[in-house]
Amino acid sequence: MACDGFRVNQDVNRKEMGTAVSISVVCYRYKRLANGESPLMLRVSKDGKRSMRSLGVSVDAKQWDFRKNEPKLRCPNREYILDIILKAKQKTSKLHESLLTWKPFGIFTEQ
Repeated sequence: MACDGFRVNQDVNRKEMGTAVSISVVCYRYKRLANGESPLMLRVSKDGKRSMRSLGVSVDAKQWDFRKNEPKLRCPNREYILDIILKAKQKTSKLHESLLTWKPFGIFTEQ
């Protein structure tokens, strides 16, 4: 009986988590590229699961503010990096919104 109640609570918690998505850009300092810089990664978290994708841009870890998750003011490519980050976040949030509004279609749907 206790196991069944626990299983029910897990299902309820999963349904309540629903559509909350966190999108952030992080400097992945645990991997160093050949040029000595660290890649910038787009991190998407949903329902306790995390996915990371490279943005194709790297930055020296000394020029990255890890508290704010953005390049420091003295970073030479700051505007370029911020533009890439903004575009990646917008694209990901648009994709998420379109998935939320997607409705199945076909012979099994009600019309």
